[in-house]
Amino acid sequence: LSERNMACLKVLISSSVFLAGSLGESWFGVLEVLQNADYVLTSKGIAAKRAILSPGANPTPALRDRSASTPRHPLLSDLEPETLQAAIQRLFDTSKNLEDDAYKYFINALCRLSAEMVEMQSGGDSTTIVAEDSNEDLASVAGLSPRTGAAHRRR
Repeated sequence: LSERNMACLKVLISSSVFLAGSLGESWFGVLEVLQNADYVLTSKGIAAKRAILSPGANPTPALRDRSASTPRHPLLSDLEPETLQAAIQRLFDTSKNLEDDAYKYFINALCRLSAEMVEMQSGGDSTTIVAEDSNEDLASVAGLSPRTGAAHRRR
């Protein structure tokens, strides 16, 4: 990822943490981007680091520019893959503090993303359990609704 892409990812994560309770259906897009970014950060980031740190490797002009002592915008600081992955983890950690409706949207987006990944890996032959336009909860479709008699808390 380029430095600009990493800065945009950092802003997306920060915005998602701040707006987590009001993202609603937009959780799917956020989680899809984070899944793709995590893939690139883990597979490509590690390979790129190895190439940079290997003996005899000459630093590229971009790396030499990064090490220059010119003042930089604060958004361009802390753009290492490990820092961004920690920020992604913080986003998932904050999901435990979401209100019930916001948490439902978050979980529905995770399930939808998972279903799409399974379908893609199986060659598209599988059928999706829940239609995209359906307003039913995934929990009620799967018969996993919590009991309404007792108060339910996540922690």
